[in-house]
Amino acid sequence: MLESNQKYYTIVANSFTGDTKINLQALKNRRNVLISLANLSDAFSRMLSEPKRFQKGIKTIHKFVVLNYMLTSHLATLAYYLNISLNNYRSKELLPVIENTSLYFDQAIHCLQSGDGILAKPSAQVLNSLNEYAASLLDLRKQEILKGQLETGTKKLLIEVKSVIDQFNYIFSLAADIARICKSYE
Repeated sequence: MLESNQKYYTIVANSFTGDTKINLQALKNRRNVLISLANLSDAFSRMLSEPKRFQKGIKTIHKFVVLNYMLTSHLATLAYYLNISLNNYRSKELLPVIENTSLYFDQAIHCLQSGDGILAKPSAQVLNSLNEYAASLLDLRKQEILKGQLETGTKKLLIEVKSVIDQFNYIFSLAADIARICKSYE
């Protein structure tokens, strides 16, 4: 599940840096994510039907399943922003965010495969510059509204930038939560 999510995330996220475009491989990876998610849900449902004494760590597994559903949802939203012509936001500043999010995926995979702890500590600081940029656009937009300027270029730019940056924030946070859950799983 995590490998599928990481592959799909990498392809979709790198498309926002302007380097690559969504291709057939991305569609295959999306299909693999959905298949993995269905398999995860099925396995969890079977676990729930077992007697309570066999349901070890069921709450942690439930959190893992829910976080993966949420992650898939945000990945789909990010992919949607690539496909609509209204969003043209692309930036190389997303690369550190993509790399740090991938580190969280690597940590989660490593924890589940080997049971070891953290490999490298990703930094949440990489999101600061993007969030500051979105906040500055929001402040500028508020000033324009106060002046009575309703339809401006800032409005369009803010909509494009904020929607994409928010998805990267959500995905980063979910990847961190998944890594934390995998580390805590016994």
